[in-house]
Amino acid sequence: MKILKLFVFFLCSISLTFYSCGKKGCSDKFALNYESGVTKDDGTCTYDADIMVGNWNVAASIDDGSNSNFTANITKEDNTHINILWGSTLKYTLKVNINNKTLSGGISPYFNATFNTVNDFLIYDYAYVTGGTPHFGNYHYTR
Repeated sequence: MKILKLFVFFLCSISLTFYSCGKKGCSDKFALNYESGVTKDDGTCTYDADIMVGNWNVAASIDDGSNSNFTANITKEDNTHINILWGSTLKYTLKVNINNKTLSGGISPYFNATFNTVNDFLIYDYAYVTGGTPHFGNYHYTR
């Protein structure tokens, strides 16, 4: 009986050793830094929306000829969406697609946005009609 207990203890010890030595990293296939073969998620997954978060300097050119410069804050809505706030006002909630470097959603079906994460800039152009009047402009975000 004593030998059986030692054998069971030995097997449990080996099992725990192998289990605790699993490869750590990001195990979520939807994350940007997904690693195949990870057996233990360590909470380091990064998602599309994460790279956009922060304060941005904005240069705006509007169809009425006005230009303005201000600061916008981008927050994470969820893993794939961001919120763009001008001051404390939520202006847009947009879907981020890192692979094709676009944002979607916003103020109109003619909304077009691109970004470059290497050079840290975001540009979006828009066009829409209200009350028969066309509106268009663009915003250039830089860090």
